[in-house]
Amino acid sequence: MFPFFETVKIQNGIPYNLKYHQDRIRKTLGQHFKSFVYQPHFPDLEQIFNKVGKEHSLGLYKGKIYYNSENYELSIEPYHFRQIKSLKVIFNDNIDYPYKYTDRYSLDALLKLKDGCDDILIIKNGNVTDTSFTNIAFFDGDNWYTPDTPLLPGTAKTRLIENLMIRERRITFDEIKIFRGFKLINSMLDEDFMEFNDINEIIF
Repeated sequence: MFPFFETVKIQNGIPYNLKYHQDRIRKTLGQHFKSFVYQPHFPDLEQIFNKVGKEHSLGLYKGKIYYNSENYELSIEPYHFRQIKSLKVIFNDNIDYPYKYTDRYSLDALLKLKDGCDDILIIKNGNVTDTSFTNIAFFDGDNWYTPDTPLLPGTAKTRLIENLMIRERRITFDEIKIFRGFKLINSMLDEDFMEFNDINEIIF
């Protein structure tokens, strides 16, 4: 049984941003296994992904590491972009997903309420959080901002903040319409911030 997972982008045989994924694994294990003496780099992502075969040396792939405190399992499959344009606003003050759990029941239940949209945008306690599978950033015409109240602080979001490509701030439900557009953020998505979805694609 593997309660946690990480999704790693592999493009032309190169795994991306392993440091950020490794850091999150370390924090996750440290939080859930108090008596566990953490072994540095377990599972060791550098070592694991160095073994990626030639069959994955061309194109875009999604590598998934399923893990617990003692073991892990790796799967690699071709990645196909999901075309996400419209988001349905969903209010839920009880949703909780602070780690990348393999059990996504609560998120999947909310996703059923998307009402013909491509995905959902979850509002918790009046604040913007995430979609069902990504963080989000908003464009005001000059700068990009991402909510400081995510359900799950993603590895791509963390890196983009560190690299000063986006800024973190509180964004309430009432503030959504002051922005011009939005972009979804996760480890598999491109980071061309010249392109974004129109804010009117967020459906109330």
